Amino acid sequence: MSSTMPVFEDTPVPQEAMTILMKLFHEIEVPAEVRDVAQNTIFTGTAEPILPLPHKHFAIASALQGLYGAFASHIFALRTGETPSSVSVDVDHAGLSLAGLMLVEVDGKPLCSALKRIPKIPAEDPLWYQPIKSMVSTVYRCTDGVYFHPHGSLNPRFTIASMGIEPDLEVDEQGAREAVQAFVERRTASDMLQWSVGLGLPGDVCLRPAEFDNSGHGHIASAWKLITPHAQREDLTPPIRFLKSPNTGRPLDGIKVLEMTRVIAGPAIGRHLAELGATVVRFISPHLPDYGFYFQPDFNLGKRAVHIDLRTDRGKAQLRHLLEEADIFVHGYRPGVTDRLGFGNEVLNQIAVNRGKGFVIVSENAYGHEGPWAWRPGFQQIADVVSGLAWETGAACGQNAPIVPCWPITGTSIPHNSRLGLGILTELSDILRPVVMSEHIIDYCTGLMGAIAVLQGLIKRSRHGGSWHAPVSLLQYALFARKQGQYSHAYVRALYESGPRHTGAHAMPAMTSAQISHLKTTMPTLFDARFFETSGSSYGVIRHLKRVVRFTEAEDMPSGFGYSPSWGESKVGWDDEDAQQLEAELRRAGL
Repeated sequence: MSSTMPVFEDTPVPQEAMTILMKLFHEIEVPAEVRDVAQNTIFTGTAEPILPLPHKHFAIASALQGLYGAFASHIFALRTGETPSSVSVDVDHAGLSLAGLMLVEVDGKPLCSALKRIPKIPAEDPLWYQPIKSMVSTVYRCTDGVYFHPHGSLNPRFTIASMGIEPDLEVDEQGAREAVQAFVERRTASDMLQWSVGLGLPGDVCLRPAEFDNSGHGHIASAWKLITPHAQREDLTPPIRFLKSPNTGRPLDGIKVLEMTRVIAGPAIGRHLAELGATVVRFISPHLPDYGFYFQPDFNLGKRAVHIDLRTDRGKAQLRHLLEEADIFVHGYRPGVTDRLGFGNEVLNQIAVNRGKGFVIVSENAYGHEGPWAWRPGFQQIADVVSGLAWETGAACGQNAPIVPCWPITGTSIPHNSRLGLGILTELSDILRPVVMSEHIIDYCTGLMGAIAVLQGLIKRSRHGGSWHAPVSLLQYALFARKQGQYSHAYVRALYESGPRHTGAHAMPAMTSAQISHLKTTMPTLFDARFFETSGSSYGVIRHLKRVVRFTEAEDMPSGFGYSPSWGESKVGWDDEDAQQLEAELRRAGL
């Protein structure tokens, strides 16, 4: 840190992480054996916050990593017959994990320089890099003076066209912002919300904390725990004990996970399970868009990445085949969507009872599992603005406007005329030009919440039998972060003034890229080589962040990664042999 920075007088981040970990025992159902491991977690790393964010995100992420590690340690001990390993977490490593995608390298070069080598998915927008595609997803002031955050979702062309703007408008960042502002400034925030919801688009009003708390949804959300307790969906299947063997190499070896996710938080759940050794099959439909071609190097690590088209009888049969053997089903869809797709709770219960083995189901969405807004689509930025986090961030940075937290954010083009102040160059650091690939704080932490919920569910299934379901949401994390208090605004504002000064008007790719460039210069030791490992892919060797949690008595536990397939590279099945057998069955059935 700069010698001109004020002295940090709040609780050091590692100590704060331990304090929050203790609070998690009141937010999450934690078995006594797991609690015994968790309360001895060792936290190390940088004492001071490094980003201009008032909320204690790095400490919360570290605490979640510690609890996740304690669950994993307990399960590993059950399977090996050994004493549970103690857990340690470096808060710097945990903080970097919230921006894992932007730190990926391919063959020793930044991921951005390898994008042409990564296979695209069919629904990708070939002009995804245009400034208009990112500027439609930022904060705008409405005619009534209230701020609104529209979002382009996975198909910003539709959102842009619905504003009456040419979807492939060839303008710079300023021109793109002016085009969107011209649409928004003619409408009130209420008009914008009606417009957005009416089209089925994510987007919401930038509420102050009290405004959210006093809303109908806020009243319901105020009673939520960080992780909603598991509900038992059926009680007819017997307990499924963890297979015991002294040769078990990782906590989830042999556990099968079916992952129906896109974007960030859902894939992050699967990534955590893969790093613990689970067999993960991740699928999307080939006709649906995703941030696929630049997210997949990190989020397909350790998984089979397949295409299943649920519009077809063939696709439904493929899904049914995978469900027949899955222990865990992870999906990122709102309440009711899986029922409409034909494999809701009733169907899963029938499969479970017929095979004599229950499911552990974890679903992830934006607004939560109940309340008048639960059905609405959303992204991390929407959880930021609707919960009041964005207003609190803006206030801490000395601005009278909401600011979506700058670390980290989803990727799209970096405009060449970024105006973030303090000499940020039009060509940013070599790891970031010309695009940013990164993730969200809330998304990644929700991914950790989902992984913890899976481990909870496996323990419940082993003890009580049945099938178990726990929903997690972006909003649950945002509200928990608010409850943990804030760092000194004087310190946060000093960080803000000493680095890239972003506002709600800047596209988030520019914010994050500027912050990373700044940290590369001011804190190069933050990017410790010990935090990284390599895996293979069809397009080169990937350098990526390794598992954050360290098991002190099991330091030789092998990585659950090793390879990252591109979308569709794998055939549908739990492994190649299973895929061949499934294909033969489908041909015999005329599918």
